[in-house]
Amino acid sequence: MKRNTVIKIDFYSLAYSFNKEISAADLVWLYDRFIKEFPQSWVNCSGCLIERFEDNILTERVTMYAYEPLGLSVTYEKMRDRKLKNGRIIRDGEPFLAVFDKTKLDRVVEVYCELDTSEGLLMPPEKAWKGISHFIEKGGMSPELEWITPDVLPESGNWC
Repeated sequence: MKRNTVIKIDFYSLAYSFNKEISAADLVWLYDRFIKEFPQSWVNCSGCLIERFEDNILTERVTMYAYEPLGLSVTYEKMRDRKLKNGRIIRDGEPFLAVFDKTKLDRVVEVYCELDTSEGLLMPPEKAWKGISHFIEKGGMSPELEWITPDVLPESGNWC
């Protein structure tokens, strides 16, 4: 039985924001908007959330934040149901962080309205695009990027 897949994007900044459903057919538009127009399209505390739904259930998502001189951070989360101590079930994800430079994971910069991330997680937009386009077309983490879990970050490092 074929599953109904829906991909939604939310882009937010202090300058403007939008949300819409997208598909692989929107890759050229997304590339032009987020990669080709970098950093103009990523001003004033910009962030982006792309979520994948299968049969109306959130299954995975990618979050991006920008730091104009250094590039974009990309975080992937595979969603799962988790039971809390009170018996309530919540849906959350296990994060994986795309790494650009492991030698700079201990250096932290502010990327989104007072949120800090390790400089080594920020990559050129063209490299970040490999993770974004793969996620939209196929789902999952791009094998072209190196991924780590947050527990690998040095004590002085951070992610958002």
